[in-house]
Amino acid sequence: MQRKKIKCYVPKKKLQNIAREFQYGDYTIFKPTRKSKVMNLSEFDILSLYNKEIKNLAHYYCAVENPHSLLKLRSLAQSSFLRTISAKRKTTPKKGC
Repeated sequence: MQRKKIKCYVPKKKLQNIAREFQYGDYTIFKPTRKSKVMNLSEFDILSLYNKEIKNLAHYYCAVENPHSLLKLRSLAQSSFLRTISAKRKTTPKKGC
């Protein structure tokens, strides 16, 4: 009897929901947004929050067959982080943090 390997994938809809839940922005059109709820935290705490979220997601989905699908979510989170820090500093992401 031949054993079959179980394959696990991350559905695109789930990634869209994660992006919405963590307030990274719109996953489908790649439009990052700032997290206005964390603006009162220090920059270090904001960075720690983003790192913790992405690290936990990467750990949770480490065994999937399509881990590359998380790259777009990571990029969206990075862009959202830049927008959040830029808004905190009252500048734009293009001018640099």
